[in-house]
Amino acid sequence: MDVGYGICGHKNSFSTGVKIGNYVEDRIGAELARNSSSKPINKHSEYSASFIQPRDMPDKCAHAPAENLVERNMIRQGLSYDLIFEHGRAHVPTTAEQAANSESEKRRQFDTKRSREARQQRNTYLSTSQAIIPVHAVRR
Repeated sequence: MDVGYGICGHKNSFSTGVKIGNYVEDRIGAELARNSSSKPINKHSEYSASFIQPRDMPDKCAHAPAENLVERNMIRQGLSYDLIFEHGRAHVPTTAEQAANSESEKRRQFDTKRSREARQQRNTYLSTSQAIIPVHAVRR
């Protein structure tokens, strides 16, 4: 058995008259290149033709306003935990609001005192071991 080339061990052998590959296309392309009367090809691309060294470029940021580093730092840090989750007072109260709040606070304290006194009057009886005795009846 004859050991040839390739995986299957087959040796490719061609006769001299066989055209291999893209023979026809290559022949036509060579003929077109020989008979061409076009201009020579420009070897520079559009990119290389319009390239400018970065050190030669104009500074586009020269007219920009100065950067406020404090504001930039605040933007990067974001809001504090208290502002996001623990909502405090929405604004500083005016004197009229403070007066109204103090009036409502006084009224609330008065109502609390009155309800406490009413509760004490309702509970005038003390209970000791299942016996109910009026408070005013107990003498010490």
